[in-house]
Amino acid sequence: ITAVLVGCSAANLVVDPYADLALTAKHNINPDSNGRPSPVVIYVFELTSSTVFESQDFFSLYESYDTVLGPDLVNKYEISLTP
Repeated sequence: ITAVLVGCSAANLVVDPYADLALTAKHNINPDSNGRPSPVVIYVFELTSSTVFESQDFFSLYESYDTVLGPDLVNKYEISLTP
């Protein structure tokens, strides 16, 4: 499976646990104030259930994902996409 992420439109993307996830960035991704491309960090959470995750806001997950997700959290992967 190839997932295409545009902005935050795929923030709640659920992927088959046996699928391969391929992420690529365009050359002009995430422009800074001068229009230069900048890296983007994507977090992928491996969960036993998505119920708690789906009830949380961005900041709760970003700041305290381990506490918020508790026993549902199996692993967290951090992926940096560079232009």
